[in-house]
Amino acid sequence: MLLTIVVLSYNRPEQLKRILKNFEEVVNDDLSIIVKDDQSPRLSEIAATVETYSKKLKVSVKLHVNKYNVGYDLNLIDSFSIAESEYVFLLSDDDYVDGAKIEQLTVFL
Repeated sequence: MLLTIVVLSYNRPEQLKRILKNFEEVVNDDLSIIVKDDQSPRLSEIAATVETYSKKLKVSVKLHVNKYNVGYDLNLIDSFSIAESEYVFLLSDDDYVDGAKIEQLTVFL
């Protein structure tokens, strides 16, 4: 795997849907997405969103849930240990990313 996008998620399933929707047209075997939830109260909604998009998208989408809430900084640092790729691209669930631009980034990398 060349690039893993790790989306740090906490309690915002609608924003997560907005991010994942941007990857609907992307087909890339060198790209994966991990949604990293920090034990948010709306975890069931976030898990359902990840499940929906893991079936819909043509890139790998997985959910990683921390055993307990570690806070933003440790959640971010731990992102590097769960990604199994050469490069990691970090996003928060309220960020915006264009899936086509990320696909271009993998070509550049």
